[in-house]
Amino acid sequence: MGHELVAEGIMKQYGVRQVLTDCYVTCRTGEVVGLLGRNGCGKSTMLEIIYGVRDAEQAQVRVDGRLYNSPFREKHLLAFLPQGNFIPNGLTISDLVKLFKLEKDQVDKLLSYPRIKELLNLRIGSMSVGQSKYAGLMLLLHTNAKFILMDEPFSGLDPLIAEEVIGILRRYKNKGIILTDHNYRHVLNCCTRFMVLHEGAIHQVKDPQEDLIRFNYLPPGAFDQ
Repeated sequence: MGHELVAEGIMKQYGVRQVLTDCYVTCRTGEVVGLLGRNGCGKSTMLEIIYGVRDAEQAQVRVDGRLYNSPFREKHLLAFLPQGNFIPNGLTISDLVKLFKLEKDQVDKLLSYPRIKELLNLRIGSMSVGQSKYAGLMLLLHTNAKFILMDEPFSGLDPLIAEEVIGILRRYKNKGIILTDHNYRHVLNCCTRFMVLHEGAIHQVKDPQEDLIRFNYLPPGAFDQ
């Protein structure tokens, strides 16, 4: 059974600056939605508002038509991968498998990835930035959350791991994913649909090569290289 996340009417203001203006975002399970936009335009803020950990002047978040005031408090609803490490440094992936209460088939699938096996008993604080980001991302993908919000999932990943993650996201059809990342080429390679946040408003991207330049996210000729 498919699920749908709808976040609408998102308004956020810092002082006199209107960061987000009546933004509307949707995602269905099976989709990987790319949220693009220039630095400081409000992408991270929007993800945090949808997750429910940042206040907004206005926002409504629904899953399958039901309104949630604090989505992050609901079991198996949303998960969030922040820019920085969210896992305590003293824990290992083995510890987290128990804390997250993953089911046996989820654990088996997680452990089928060689990189996870290599990191299994290493403390998060002993991992590189890229390794801890990979570990956190993979753990969230194997939980029961219907939707995952990812803020800079490719940050710190070396090229080989980034390509592996792109392939995994392409194949993972039982969740809906909304992600933002400064590496727009990775976003374009792994997402099924795109949006751009421009001057506080969300715009659907139909033709990335045309629209991302038109909305001043990329310079003219960016796709000629």
